[in-house]
Amino acid sequence: MNAKFREAYHSFVHQIKLEQSTKGILFFGSAQQGKESPSSDLDFYIVVESDEGWNYKKFICGVPVEAYFLPKNQWQKLIDESPHVLKSFATGTIVYDTNFSLQELVAYAKNKYEQGPDELSDLQKANWRITLTEICLDLEGQLQSGVNNPIFSGWALMKALEGYCALTRVWAYKAEKLVEQCSALDSEIETLIKQYNDNPSTLHAKKLVEHILNKHGGPITEYTGPRVKFQE
Repeated sequence: MNAKFREAYHSFVHQIKLEQSTKGILFFGSAQQGKESPSSDLDFYIVVESDEGWNYKKFICGVPVEAYFLPKNQWQKLIDESPHVLKSFATGTIVYDTNFSLQELVAYAKNKYEQGPDELSDLQKANWRITLTEICLDLEGQLQSGVNNPIFSGWALMKALEGYCALTRVWAYKAEKLVEQCSALDSEIETLIKQYNDNPSTLHAKKLVEHILNKHGGPITEYTGPRVKFQE
């Protein structure tokens, strides 16, 4: 971190350590990984001894600092429910830990993160293929009518990358990191994204969605959904 970020980091950590409810401090994000940019902030998760949770974002030494405060049991739930929180605990740095509660959370998150997401059921896989098929059909319809809608194409591309992560059993990063993540995992995706960035057209978006779809069984144009029995 540069000097400005280090000053803000030490100031925040010193301040939070003085609060009696603080039991652990986790530092994560781009600055923690040494990849901060001028627009980056400092990200912290705080384990507190409390029956409340809160968060804030404020400037310290001219640097935006975002902090979330929750008791251990609530962080445990979020690790199970949120891939972003899971990744943050699995890859973050323990700054302060008075009772080993944060160490336990980090160990749990690392184990879960390394295992990868649960295998999708056959129905879940089919639903993703149906979703990607419908996106392809929408993009094809736009091509046939001569429409180039970069907003829809961009959404379609990101939805396809989300589906790629689910079908490949990898944890999907946040939206701003998703393109980089999928490009590193699949060289063809990297090539297709470069083509789209050079020319954000409906055609290039459709090629990327088709590539992901064809890697996972191809389109589904006809299907019969499962019967669901309702209780009276």
